[in-house]
Amino acid sequence: MLEWTGHFWNLLIYPEYCVDEVEDPEVNIFWVLKRTLKNKIPDFVVCISLDDYDDLSPEARREAITKVKRYIRRFFSGSQCKLLGFAHRNSLYFCGNIPDLPAFKNYSSGQNEVYQRLHLLQSFLKRRSDITVSIGLAFLEEHSIKGWRLAAQRAVVAQRQKVKKGRGSINVYPKDIISEFRDYSNLDNLLEELYNSIYEADIPQVETTTKKLLDALFEERYLPLKELRPTIQFLISTVILSTIRSGIKFSEISSELQGYLTEVETTYDYVRLREILKNVITTFSVRAYRCRKSNSCNLVERAKQFILLHLSEPISLRVISNELNVNPSYLSRVFKKQEGINITAYIHLERIKEAKRLLVDKDYKISTVAFTLGFGSIQHFLRVFKKVEGCSPKEFRKSKLVKYR
Repeated sequence: MLEWTGHFWNLLIYPEYCVDEVEDPEVNIFWVLKRTLKNKIPDFVVCISLDDYDDLSPEARREAITKVKRYIRRFFSGSQCKLLGFAHRNSLYFCGNIPDLPAFKNYSSGQNEVYQRLHLLQSFLKRRSDITVSIGLAFLEEHSIKGWRLAAQRAVVAQRQKVKKGRGSINVYPKDIISEFRDYSNLDNLLEELYNSIYEADIPQVETTTKKLLDALFEERYLPLKELRPTIQFLISTVILSTIRSGIKFSEISSELQGYLTEVETTYDYVRLREILKNVITTFSVRAYRCRKSNSCNLVERAKQFILLHLSEPISLRVISNELNVNPSYLSRVFKKQEGINITAYIHLERIKEAKRLLVDKDYKISTVAFTLGFGSIQHFLRVFKKVEGCSPKEFRKSKLVKYR
């Protein structure tokens, strides 16, 4: 019965995913309404998520489902619990009619009774069996197939509010809970921020942007599943592109990427979808950081080697970056971060180091040393030498010649 009713709820809530070329889905719903509900449209729909489902073993999952199902029937009996079924990986669904008891003065008091029973059910499950559930409840605004489907979808939406309010909550569908995700400008900006921060290996910025993205997608508004899934998949693809640009080969991560994309496509739980996205960003940004750090160290060493081999030539940041085929600003940034000085200062230090070696030989004229080491003028050489050594080349030579007599 669980398999059959689970299929029914999937058919009712997500008809666009269950279209059969042979059989009209609406016929099945009408059949269930006629044969199972005796043509009586329910008053409410409940969606109950087993929050710790993914952490349980297969045997523990079956046991938890059995217990939750048993307790649901204890608190909701007869017409109050119809079509109890398990669907969408970790959720139980059922619908029912508000009890027609003399104690209920009106329909509203009956709605409150349903809510109170759900609250007792939730508390009972936690206290007796240590099972945490999040519950979504929606009442039909129109007693028709359309109204029933809408209530079922709203019950799912209400249950998904655990993303914002935390697991173990009960949420009743309010009329304004769905808002269309039409303004993508903020998402565009966050996407660019995320891409750049991963590429630049700026982990603090990655963390900040990730929080903004998760808030925008899961807390600031409700994004329907059919829009959320492709959005998350696009974000994952963007993360991968930035990671590849950082130096990681696609072949090394392609199978892992496919696993994440597939899981997003088959997951209904919004908490799990948020976890997947956060995990992808965290995992691959760290990999990009390590790769960039390793490549940066190698890049700096290559830059230093190039400088040593071309001290006698006109060299600059642009000349070196062109030779190494990297962006000048990026090379400048990673070089200074690793060495503590910029490339120009490093070139001066290496040239002056070589100049000191040549100046010890009195046969070398100071002008010859200057032009041999790529200085454009004697004045420039004198100025740089004094800045580095605190004395002029002539004073340095004199001190060394006196020492070695």
